Amino acid sequence: MNWSLRLGRWLLVLCVAGAGLGCTEQSVPEMTTLRVAFNGSTDSVRPGFLQTRYSSALVLATYDTLLEYRYLSRPLELAPSLAAAMPEVSADGRTVTVRLKPGIRFSDDPVFPDGNGRVVTADDVAYSVLRHFDPAIAARRSDLWRDLISGIKDWQGDYDHPPAGIQVLDELTIQFQLTARSPKFLHTLANPASAIVPREAEAAYGEELARRTVGTGPYQLASLDETGAVLIRNPNYRERRFSLEEAGFDPTRHDPRIADLEGRLLPLLDRVEVSFISDMTSRWLAFSNGELDIVPLNEKALTGLLQSGSNTQLQLEHAKRFTLHVSAGNEVILIRVKMDDKTLGLHPDRETNQRNAELRCAIRDSLNWSDRNAAFFEGRALEFQGVVAPALPEYRDVTRPVRSAASLGASFQAEDLPIITYGFTSGATNQNNYEQFRSHLIAAGFPADKIQPVRYSSFGEFLNGTRSGKHLVSNISWTLNYPDAENNLQLFYGPNSDPGVNLGNYRSERFDELFKRVNQTAPSPERTALVEDMNALLWEDCAYFGSLSPRGLLMSQKQVIGMPDHTSTIVGRHYAFLSKVSFVQ
Repeated sequence: MNWSLRLGRWLLVLCVAGAGLGCTEQSVPEMTTLRVAFNGSTDSVRPGFLQTRYSSALVLATYDTLLEYRYLSRPLELAPSLAAAMPEVSADGRTVTVRLKPGIRFSDDPVFPDGNGRVVTADDVAYSVLRHFDPAIAARRSDLWRDLISGIKDWQGDYDHPPAGIQVLDELTIQFQLTARSPKFLHTLANPASAIVPREAEAAYGEELARRTVGTGPYQLASLDETGAVLIRNPNYRERRFSLEEAGFDPTRHDPRIADLEGRLLPLLDRVEVSFISDMTSRWLAFSNGELDIVPLNEKALTGLLQSGSNTQLQLEHAKRFTLHVSAGNEVILIRVKMDDKTLGLHPDRETNQRNAELRCAIRDSLNWSDRNAAFFEGRALEFQGVVAPALPEYRDVTRPVRSAASLGASFQAEDLPIITYGFTSGATNQNNYEQFRSHLIAAGFPADKIQPVRYSSFGEFLNGTRSGKHLVSNISWTLNYPDAENNLQLFYGPNSDPGVNLGNYRSERFDELFKRVNQTAPSPERTALVEDMNALLWEDCAYFGSLSPRGLLMSQKQVIGMPDHTSTIVGRHYAFLSKVSFVQ
């Protein structure tokens, strides 16, 4: 972007003279614009309709949730956002009371009288949850609360008569009645799907909210198109100042320059320019030329920047200019199977069902994930046999039985094998993923002419193709948007089938029963054992192929102060806490 077009740039040069001191290097404020790149594009910024981390990032920058995660704390810790304090939870865990900060205002918008954003109330919180269950809106994240809030799944859309589980006690107090104790529930209050949306905006704009925001967050969406997005400071954002204690600052782990931000008004920067750049080479070129402040990397690009023998230390010439940020264990990559397809998935006929299961298992065991790790992640991703992200306490590295890859060719007659369609969006990496999948199956004896690609021009088309059954298998990447094993396991929970997150439409009564028990059990050895039973069941059913957990890699210019993060829990929220300086001789 042209430097002359950036808003709010200033430069303060301090030169200390006299007493023989001369000029010294000073850390001084520079521009108020942060320029970041996403390696994908957003499909929507309408809360409840988000499908990618990129959409979540823009929502979390422009809307607020009742709770948030402390910006710097690892492991993540919940903290109040719009809530005045952490929710009050009854002794039995079934009553959760939340009190709001007073005087919080929505951003100015024509939907409000005179265009002035009004004050947020407890009614807005109730509406923002209930809209997920309103048939006229048909938001896609009702699964977050469907089994948790009493009576909500039977609610018919009459906002004047909310379900028993949602009670507005006064203008600033809302109370939730839960069906059972749920460790997950507080995390749902920090999820981007629970962003507080004014009813007037939903009524006035509906699907237009995919391209505009009316929230209480630190930024407003100024523009959004296929090339990127621009966020500008929200003048109505509450009086909030940077607090090292609230952020979870640790001087032994974090950039010491962050300490200088104490007490500064948030957001620290006036403008965030987001560019959607899928090509790694293009991203790196723009970044190395100083045109971007933060970019996501892949392991291949990183290799040429690291010191010999190190996975994290930059070569000295790069370390002077850039900072590497690594987050690990939050992402799971696996291959999803369309389990409701009768040629490969579940089948009502017992004999056919068993044959399909054997075929799925043979395909799974033909795939060499070490090859994929080496080809796409330089061997630095974690290989494991499960679906729970390694960053979670319930993760266990368990070796599970596999069959010889040769069994695929030996056990099945070519004429009886279905055509395996592999769906992916156009792009070199996705094409290479498909080619490797195909080569592994051919090596195991699967007929080459029965392995076919299904290419899509956009992620939205890919999702529609998944839902309509145009392909049988596809590679998916799932990054935690709340730090709980349920976040991964929900991908296979029966009631979450399409249009929910269980796009493979896996169904298992036993798995669903265990899922409900996990949701009601606090972190403990008992809960870990339940999660392991679910992992084992998915493996036995060959309901997916995988898995890998790559590192999240971001590079920032040295002038950026703060800790950007690639995970869906933090990305977008952290924009308000990032600052920039210039070093002047």
